[in-house]
Amino acid sequence: MFDLTYQEKKAIIFLISLILLSLGSSFALKVNSPVKKFFEESRDINKKDINKASMQDLTMINGIGCKLAEKIIEYRSKYGPFKDLEDLKNVKGIGDFKFNKIKDFLKIR
Repeated sequence: MFDLTYQEKKAIIFLISLILLSLGSSFALKVNSPVKKFFEESRDINKKDINKASMQDLTMINGIGCKLAEKIIEYRSKYGPFKDLEDLKNVKGIGDFKFNKIKDFLKIR
């Protein structure tokens, strides 16, 4: 029916294999998305929600002492909840260096 050379047959087999591989990997990513979501959420378990954290919660974070925790809570009370972690830089005493030190321990829900 088709008179294909050896190289043409190899090329067709290669292309079919490539298509099947891409379909398989796409399917595997979709199937594993609940697992991926679980691991992403588990990374956030130890992070404190900056809008709900108590003074005690905040002082447990390396780099935040009692005075800074007070300032964060005062800022939150005065201006409302933080919309972005970067908003912490508006709190007196939190500059770029301090922010980079504490940001990985905080989250916003």
